[in-house]
Amino acid sequence: MASVAINMDENSIRGEHTESSMIDSPLHKCVRLDDIDDFKSRVQTHLAEKLVTPCGNTLLHVAVSYGSDKITSYLAETFPSQITSQNNQQDTVLHLAARRGTYSDAIKSLVESNPCLMRKTNTKGNTPLHDAVIKGSRDLAIFLASKDPEVAYYNNKQWQVSFISGC
Repeated sequence: MASVAINMDENSIRGEHTESSMIDSPLHKCVRLDDIDDFKSRVQTHLAEKLVTPCGNTLLHVAVSYGSDKITSYLAETFPSQITSQNNQQDTVLHLAARRGTYSDAIKSLVESNPCLMRKTNTKGNTPLHDAVIKGSRDLAIFLASKDPEVAYYNNKQWQVSFISGC
């Protein structure tokens, strides 16, 4: 079966993944379609923790990027180490959810069970809250700020997000 490289971030730097495998096309299709049954049968044939995209996204990063809530929940429960993984741009799954504007039960659950995600910064110095504000995702930004109000005062490399505290 041929592997397909998935570039989830056009600005990413292709990394070397000597101990990693690429996510194959059928598995990627399952994530894109949020097909949890087919996904579970396919992921059992792989070491899910070793599957990454060329820019370092785990299966959980990919699931969050597509808004695949069933698969996001399954992966977070089955492979909890992926929750705090960062890709080549140092984005966590919460950064990608914030950039997508995703405000779902799966994302709320990730935040509530892993508050450390709120304070992680990427290579731009952005927290997930910065990304939610930049995306214009007001509901998600308010939710994130309510879970860790101090993060609203963090500086990134461009500006401070404290202006949202007045929402």
